[in-house]
Amino acid sequence: LMRSSAASDVYKRQEEAGTLQVGYGSDTVERTSYSSVQWQKDGISYLLMSFETPMTEEQLVEMASEVME
Repeated sequence: LMRSSAASDVYKRQEEAGTLQVGYGSDTVERTSYSSVQWQKDGISYLLMSFETPMTEEQLVEMASEVME
């Protein structure tokens, strides 16, 4: 990981945008990819996440549509 205030700013913006998640407590770097779809219906918030799967955005949205039915 980069060690500068500019890098820290980049990481902070990525965390805020939801494109980077940083965990603390280990010296081991682990990279995991995930996708998510989030929506609200009738005042309830839903979040569907997929970790380390080859699902496309379209497939996640299709699954979300099935949940909403």
